[in-house]
Amino acid sequence: MEKIFREQKYLLYAAVAIFFLICYQLAFKPTIEAWQSNSELKDRMLQSGGTSGQPAYLIRKKVNLDTLVARFKIDTGLFRTGVLNKIALIAQKQDVKLVDIPTPDQLSSAGPYLIQKLVMEGNYFALLKTLNDLRSADQVGFIRSVSIRMPERDTQVKQGLAMTIYLEIIR
Repeated sequence: MEKIFREQKYLLYAAVAIFFLICYQLAFKPTIEAWQSNSELKDRMLQSGGTSGQPAYLIRKKVNLDTLVARFKIDTGLFRTGVLNKIALIAQKQDVKLVDIPTPDQLSSAGPYLIQKLVMEGNYFALLKTLNDLRSADQVGFIRSVSIRMPERDTQVKQGLAMTIYLEIIR
């Protein structure tokens, strides 16, 4: 043992070894562990298919989308009877006349959506109140487009303004 302490070459080797052990414990070991943890988490994220780690948010988002779709989803077979009756009652409540309900053409009803055109007649304020009531009514459809204009001579509208509404319905 005395021989080790007498020769400084061995003392230098021991000091370098102790220095590397201290460096490993203080700097290299935490860095290596963090790198391994990072690579493991990246692998888990790739395996999960990129879904986020917030299942409560995804559940809330799904519930909100389901309620929105349910609000605008209508059975197309019942549309011509029940929903048009509901629209007629809303229009009658505001003293607006439901003038025309043409059958939807095949081009506008492609895919999961059906576009229904409605033509109403009345004064400006009654038409706006009817539009607001239609917007807030459930299972009537989504109001896609509205135009209010003076009627042309050859239309079915006899007095007041004509309002054309395009409803988008999810089948």
